[in-house]
Amino acid sequence: MEDMERLVEKFVQSSSRRNHHLEGDGGCEILEALFETLGYRNNGFRFGGPIEQFLSDNPGAQEALVNWIIELELPEWKQALVDAVGEKGEGEDEDEDEDG
Repeated sequence: MEDMERLVEKFVQSSSRRNHHLEGDGGCEILEALFETLGYRNNGFRFGGPIEQFLSDNPGAQEALVNWIIELELPEWKQALVDAVGEKGEGEDEDEDEDG
């Protein structure tokens, strides 16, 4: 039997897929087809799509996504998080009083 890595690679690169890269909308289509093949179908659950069902059923995948976001450390995502949690930006003194 082939190993999982090789099987997934074959699936992603199969001729039935228009896009052979896991990027953009085409990549999402491939992931959706992969997860459907693994048994995650659009069955009308709370998180109804195959990708959402996969994530709901696999907390390790959720954690891997969060870790990937942390490792990527995009400045615009970092700023959005700073804004969301009320953190001071770099170079701003938390102890600075209003009189300067």
